[in-house]
Amino acid sequence: MNKRIFQQLLLDGDFKELFISELGWNKWKVRAELLPISIDGTDYLFRTVADRNGLQIVVTEVDELPKASLIRRIDAQLRKQAQDYIAIYVLCNKHGHHQWVIPVKNVDKRDLVSIEYESPEKTDFLFSKMQDLEFDPAERTTIVDVKAAVHRAFSVNSEKITKDFYAGFRKEHKAFAKFIRGISQSRRKAGYLSKERECVHVLLFYSEERFSEQQCELSAR
Repeated sequence: MNKRIFQQLLLDGDFKELFISELGWNKWKVRAELLPISIDGTDYLFRTVADRNGLQIVVTEVDELPKASLIRRIDAQLRKQAQDYIAIYVLCNKHGHHQWVIPVKNVDKRDLVSIEYESPEKTDFLFSKMQDLEFDPAERTTIVDVKAAVHRAFSVNSEKITKDFYAGFRKEHKAFAKFIRGISQSRRKAGYLSKERECVHVLLFYSEERFSEQQCELSAR
């Protein structure tokens, strides 16, 4: 798919054209509007613009893009109407600012990968995934094939990221220990480093919680 066309369709908010004409998905043949999803006094009005073997592309307009915890709450209700989906949140007050939420199933959990971009010019990552979502209109596929394509495009290996983090942290931690000045006693220095390490572990814990709760917010900002 041509990148210029991709960016123009995002700018126009024409996701129906994007998925049907450019990516080979199908027209949704039943009622497009889903039942309203009401959370904390706000109604989220999704409509289906395309599908492939039952995996729906749903779009809604919002005044504010949802945070991770709200995304999960919406997902719990959205799944009752669209078991398999890609959701696109369109920010009303900022042209071309969108957020895609893509559920991917890993071995022991279901992640919600979130991709936000402020303008179509900042969508290199998302564009690189479109080839995995492209089908020949005449190609015979099943829901298993489509879900596998989505998973291949958007699944994130959190375990590898964690291991890479610790490998880098150990290296930087040793360098940081040599850098410390003004603490002469080795016991006091060890205590200071211990506190610093605990703080980093707390930050990592919360980042992993966000990861496991679908908060892989791959932002194109």
